[in-house]
Amino acid sequence: RPDFATQRDSGVADFGGQRWQVRSVNNLQGQKGSFPLARFGYEFVLADRVVAGVETRGNGRIWILPGLARGEEDELSALLTAMLYYGTLLDLQDSI
Repeated sequence: RPDFATQRDSGVADFGGQRWQVRSVNNLQGQKGSFPLARFGYEFVLADRVVAGVETRGNGRIWILPGLARGEEDELSALLTAMLYYGTLLDLQDSI
């Protein structure tokens, strides 16, 4: 469930010996005010650094920070794929 004050979903994924923090993105860049508009996607944090993002609106897109270790890229690929699928399910639920 999202945090009531921010309406931001967050959690962790323990995968491959790493603990990935996952946070929803609910605001647009350049948006006036901080009121959450919708769930646009998710960002992935490792060691206090955003290393990837996934847009779940429309056809979906992903971004991965260049220079990550091969194993981290593999783990992120699995996590990003899962979030694209999860985002599709949430959109379907919201449309019902």
